[in-house]
Amino acid sequence: MNTGASDEVSNENPVIIILVENERHVSLENCKELAETELYYCNNCKSKQRSTKRFWIRRLPNVLCLHLKRFRWHNFFRTKIDTNISFPVTALDMSQFVLSSLHETRRSGMGSNLYDLAAVIVHHGSGAGSGHYTAFAINDGQWFHFNDSTVRPTEDEVVAKCKPYILFYIRREFRLPHLNS
Repeated sequence: MNTGASDEVSNENPVIIILVENERHVSLENCKELAETELYYCNNCKSKQRSTKRFWIRRLPNVLCLHLKRFRWHNFFRTKIDTNISFPVTALDMSQFVLSSLHETRRSGMGSNLYDLAAVIVHHGSGAGSGHYTAFAINDGQWFHFNDSTVRPTEDEVVAKCKPYILFYIRREFRLPHLNS
């Protein structure tokens, strides 16, 4: 239900935090809908309302960090939200999130609004107070899985099916400097 009321919260955080709904499977796009436990109080309606989280970015960064909020307070405990989230490995289009006026285009001042996945952090375990973190990262087109002191090559499909906690995307037109050059 859209009441027509709107509140805006401004945040200068370089990390975009995305709320995860406690469902079986959602897309990254669907994570903008806030859960029943995340209702916002509407001053016009004088009641809590279901909301949609919207964010706009003035200028897109070269490295985009998406933090998926997988932990929620429930009965005085932090519980993990183990929802499967589908996310693009290539061509994440951020155009719809770039703040623009009528006289500007939605292209960011520094280039393309397309991003490709560069790394993923995954939390394994059932709660916020315990568990284990692993990571995936790509180098020269090959994905690798990092687990403590072990690094192994892995397939794109394994990365695409993981349950991400943090996603790192790199702008298509941006290249990270090589450490050896």
